This record gives sequence, structure tokens and C-alpha cells, in this order.
Amino acid sequence: MTFDKQVMLDAHVAFELRRWQEDSLRATIGEEASALVTWLDTVSLNEIANSEQVMGFVRRFVVERPLALDTLDSIRESVQVAFELLSEDATPLETLLPRPLYDRIAANVIGMDELRREITHQVVTSSVYTMLISNVLYHGIKDFMLSENSISRKIPGATSLVRFGHNAFVSAAPQVEKMIDKRLIAFIHDNIQ
Repeated sequence: MTFDKQVMLDAHVAFELRRWQEDSLRATIGEEASALVTWLDTVSLNEIANSEQVMGFVRRFVVERPLALDTLDSIRESVQVAFELLSEDATPLETLLPRPLYDRIAANVIGMDELRREITHQVVTSSVYTMLISNVLYHGIKDFMLSENSISRKIPGATSLVRFGHNAFVSAAPQVEKMIDKRLIAFIHDNIQ
């Protein structure tokens, strides 16, 4: 018995088209998804892509290709949304990122000098980092001025006197302290780089 290849190909194409029509689409997607899940249970990640392929992908699409501004904005927005969601989640971090996996990721990132430099640059030049450092410096300066300076340490009771003076100043002119705080934070923020 001989088979005409064109007739077989046409019959197969017609069969596949029928499977992907509206009537049987849900069943076809269900079958394909089930087969994919079954296959994923039997295959490991290194059978799909080896480490050289993954590192090549990272180099091509992360290290060598500069990110467009809209991509950076999208990443920033995604991180912000993720942060907001995670701040409400009580799941321990160890559950999400076990220590052995974290150690492997850290070792891989440490070995990628250019990527590490770029990530560090992106982090320290981000507005979030600048605001964080500005806030830390502001509170450090304010706490130092109110309690930890050399005059307060050498003169007994000076810390209490400084705090009393500060509290009296705040009571007399509450808006002035807020204005000074705002100006100090803005000065630190503008000069942090």
C-alpha cells in the first residue's frame, strides 16, 4: 500500500486546524497543558538549558544590551509593586529563597564583574537609595547634634539641657523645625552623589 505524502500532509493539517477551532480549543489546550506539566515533572533544568546557554543569554540580554528608559521604568514600577505586596506578606524569606540557592546565585553574581558593577551603579544612583541614605544621614546628624557631640559628653547634664532647649524651641516655633528638617534633608539629598 502506497501513501501519497501530499494527501497525508493535507489530512494532518486539516486535523490540527480542527483541533484548534473554537469547539475543541479548550480540550486541546487542556491536553497540551497536561502533557507539558507531565513532561516538566520528568525533566530537569539542565536538560533544557545548560549553564553556558544561560550565561550566554544573561550576557547578551542583560550585560551587553543597555536597558531602554521605558524598560528601566517598567522594572522600577514592578519592583515597587512587588515590594508593596511583599510588605504585606508574612512568608519567611527562607521559604522563598533557600540558603543553598541564595549561595549559588551570590557566587554566580560575584563572578560576573561587569554585571556586579552595573547593578551597584544602578542601586547607588537610584532615587530610592538616595532617599534612604539622605534619611539615615539626616537622623544621624540630628541625633549627634542633640545628644552625642563632644560638649554634651564633657559637661554633666548638658545633654538634658540641649534637649530641653530643643523642646522649648519646637514648642515656641513648631514650623521652623519642620522647615529646617526639610531643608537639611533636601541639602543632603542634592549632595549625596
